[in-house]
Amino acid sequence: TRMAVEDEPYTEQVVLLEGQGIWYSKPEVPEVELEKANMLQLVGPKVNYTRASFDLQDDWFVFLLPQSVFKIHPLYDRVVAQIVALHSNIHVVVTGGRRPRWTKIYMNRLYQAIRNVDSTGKGEKRLHLIERVSSEKFNSLLSIADVILHPFPFDGSKTSADALNVGIPFITLPSEYLRGRMGVAFLRTMNIPELVAHNSTEYIQIAAKLFHDKEFYKTVKQSVLDKVDLIWEDVEVPYTWTKLLENIIRTNRPLLCMEPITWNSFLQQGGLNSSRETALWELRDSNRRQFDSVWGNERYLLEDGV
Repeated sequence: TRMAVEDEPYTEQVVLLEGQGIWYSKPEVPEVELEKANMLQLVGPKVNYTRASFDLQDDWFVFLLPQSVFKIHPLYDRVVAQIVALHSNIHVVVTGGRRPRWTKIYMNRLYQAIRNVDSTGKGEKRLHLIERVSSEKFNSLLSIADVILHPFPFDGSKTSADALNVGIPFITLPSEYLRGRMGVAFLRTMNIPELVAHNSTEYIQIAAKLFHDKEFYKTVKQSVLDKVDLIWEDVEVPYTWTKLLENIIRTNRPLLCMEPITWNSFLQQGGLNSSRETALWELRDSNRRQFDSVWGNERYLLEDGV
């Protein structure tokens, strides 16, 4: 692991896997997925949200923070407040919690953070609360945003993928543990380092650049649209897990071992197109190496720089 033994939070051995680390199938239209699961009759009619649905103006630049309330660390409140303070045309939209009391505590925190930055009261008017929406309506909700905000140290996985799926860029600041690393995992696969911050100051700077630099925003958004298909159905993910399990068996039950699984044999057993999947693997791997060369390493996260 990457910490001193006495500070290590895990009781189990930690294994760091290569690649993206998580598999997502390419999403279908929510109604299609619900119909396949025979659940379409359990939800309401299809909804296509617009900004008017939430009393938001079309000329506002909207940062949307759609994460569950329990993920939002109080230290992140300061980041929200700083983003609100960047410009009078910036509006931040947040979603409420599962319980009214959670929402009340959360909003009181955010309002106080904004007042600490701007005592005029104008900033508070640019923070908007909307109710949570059901999963089949979530993509429609995301489409009202210009940018998605990923909190830290707890970001999102499915939310990241959903945002990219509808072509909306998100800002993320990776932390030490898995709960804060899914956003950066997708952006590494796509090679979009411009949206990944090293610290909270840079996080706010990225938000400012997305708002002020229209060409930068346009370029990043187009990169998301062009590269999003790379995060779906990444065969390296199950292959890496298979190799891990094979190694565990080989170490602990050597008599049970069969022929080692190779990339080509794994593809063949899965009935997959070897040429296509190998080309995709090479492209993803190249993207990650380019990302790392631009964004740099994460020595600031390591114990004593080790």
